[in-house]
Amino acid sequence: MKNRITLFIIMGIFLTAFTSYSVNAQDDLVESFKGDIPKLLNSNNAGTLFWVTFHPCWEDPGPNNSLRLYVSSAVATTVTLEIPGLAIFRQKVTVPNDVIEFILPVTEGQAYSKGNGGLPIRPQPAQVWEGRAIKLSADYPIIVYGVTRYKYTSDGYLALPVSSLGQKYQVASYADPTNNTSQFLPSYTSIVGVYDNTKVTFRLGGFENMMVPLLSGDTLRALEVMRTTLNEGDVWLIPGIGPFNDLTGSTISATKP
Repeated sequence: MKNRITLFIIMGIFLTAFTSYSVNAQDDLVESFKGDIPKLLNSNNAGTLFWVTFHPCWEDPGPNNSLRLYVSSAVATTVTLEIPGLAIFRQKVTVPNDVIEFILPVTEGQAYSKGNGGLPIRPQPAQVWEGRAIKLSADYPIIVYGVTRYKYTSDGYLALPVSSLGQKYQVASYADPTNNTSQFLPSYTSIVGVYDNTKVTFRLGGFENMMVPLLSGDTLRALEVMRTTLNEGDVWLIPGIGPFNDLTGSTISATKP
């Protein structure tokens, strides 16, 4: 009975808030909101198809250094992991309401290894790594977490399925805490192609001295634009350079999700 009362109170608050919004909002805003409902209902972190990648991370040598993909589902379903550019194919079956794990060596899951940042090694220029994204697919919805597990460092993220992806993004990144003389710990962002012939535009944000190294040997500067075309499974990995570089505020737009 206590749980039911709590539920009724929550529902009452929600209905009151929604009613207030409906009464006070202009008609065009209400119509816009109603039009977005189907799209919003389809946007969540569970799905049957994922394309993911891992950024190069501070990597001290260690026997158990690896990249992990944790997968969970409410039902038993076969999960297939593929990396097209490396001809990798693996399968596991989920345990209902439990977690299974795919373990990838660094050479498979990252575009390249950056080392531990203790040497003055610049990041590789911004470029497309063809077929290096990691594809996870299943017959029934799954949830996916990616985790970098190194000797002294860990990173992690919640993956979004293809069904929840969009065509416009703004980057929120970690800033490089170094001055790029004795260390390089660059700000990174990566863009993954999930459909062939996806035209992508990247506009660099950040502060005045913000730069991105290019394959041509030149650099992209703040507020400048670069473009490329991605196919399914491609990864466009973009690093920052310069003292305390930060890609935050950069914008990405594409012709397909």
